[in-house]
Amino acid sequence: MNPQADKLQQALGKGELFEYMVGENGYAYRNPYADMPTYPAEVFGSVVSYFDMTGNTSVWADFDASLLVLSADNEYSWLSLYYLVEYLRYSRRQRPVDLTALSATVLANLRATKGALQQATKWGGRDYPDGLWGDARRMVHNINEEHQLNLRL
Repeated sequence: MNPQADKLQQALGKGELFEYMVGENGYAYRNPYADMPTYPAEVFGSVVSYFDMTGNTSVWADFDASLLVLSADNEYSWLSLYYLVEYLRYSRRQRPVDLTALSATVLANLRATKGALQQATKWGGRDYPDGLWGDARRMVHNINEEHQLNLRL
């Protein structure tokens, strides 16, 4: 396996997929493009690499479950949109799967964290007058445009 897939396997073995997805416990990937706790594209890429190398389909159920937990977390919910866009891209190109219900639940969970996100000026939240909620709105707009969806916050 490659180092990223190994790192994911370690997190899965410890039951730390959420921590892996938010960059805690030494799992962070440096994002060269944005001020974020980890680099979601790299994290998602490690899920794909792990799946490609092992054929272990349960990684997708684990990822889905952790994505839902992430989307309901007051501190990290906004990150769920970065994972959702990667997942939508991947499902369109490589592994067709209907992500409608998952997307709807992610958005519903995210709406429940609106107050916390509006107060969050950590990471990219400092770039928006309404904190990380502004980044969440931007991401939903981008997802809708790229995937011809009508997701609403």
